[in-house]
Amino acid sequence: MKIGNSVARISFMFVAVSSLVACSGVKNSSEYKKLDSEVAALSKKVEELKSLVPSYEASIDEREQSQAIELATLEQQRLDRMDEFAGLLDEIGISKVISQFGISACRRQSLEFLKMQAVRDFDDPEYWAAVQKELDPAEVIFSIQDQGDDYPTSVNSYASQLAKTSCWRDGANDFYFDYCETVDRLQLKKNPEKFKGKCIRGSVRIAQLDANTGPCSFQGYLSGDYDVRAQFGTTLDTSTHSSVTDCDWTENLVEGKSIEFFGFGLGSYSYSTTSGGSQTVPAFNLVAWR
Repeated sequence: MKIGNSVARISFMFVAVSSLVACSGVKNSSEYKKLDSEVAALSKKVEELKSLVPSYEASIDEREQSQAIELATLEQQRLDRMDEFAGLLDEIGISKVISQFGISACRRQSLEFLKMQAVRDFDDPEYWAAVQKELDPAEVIFSIQDQGDDYPTSVNSYASQLAKTSCWRDGANDFYFDYCETVDRLQLKKNPEKFKGKCIRGSVRIAQLDANTGPCSFQGYLSGDYDVRAQFGTTLDTSTHSSVTDCDWTENLVEGKSIEFFGFGLGSYSYSTTSGGSQTVPAFNLVAWR
């Protein structure tokens, strides 16, 4: 343990200093008396630390046990909620619950799922948990589309039927066409920082997508004109755009292709040109294209 290691290090220092003092042969000197005083203080500190180790160890063990109990309690609460939900489904009927509550909750979850890409990369392990925090507890349950081995049969049936509706696609359309906005490309060029974190919808003609940009990022001209060039990638950090290689959904993109894009503004991106100069352009985290 770290506590034990700290005590061991101090004990070693104490032994080393004691040996030095014993060999000095100048017990009456002021230097000796000063060292003797420091050694005594150090020895006292070692004993104090030793006496604290058992209580620290007990505290750590207690905390670990408490966390295990808390996780078990949360898991049981989750299963209890599923049982309550199953009772509601049996009482009202799966189809009625889906039409009255499930579709709207699923649609909201889809919207929040896409909005989260403004602040978290899609491969962030905490991504889904962060999305769930944007929903109220009822929406989390009503939007369930994944089946679980420990769920009641009616809950799994509900999840399966809800997944077959268009609720997720409809929520995505809410995001693409209601949440994302179109802006003047010259305004983007003038002040990219103003649009940082905002979802922008527009068109771009791909100008460069090669070994230098990497397979998951590209540069293109907004609205197809040559006056505003922009950087597109699939992460929030522009310095990682060229190093990302896992992006199957951009495989059909090639230089010269014009697309409609949906992406979050990342502010400015500066890079070196082949002529030895530098250029600064607006940058985006690409969420979707068509």
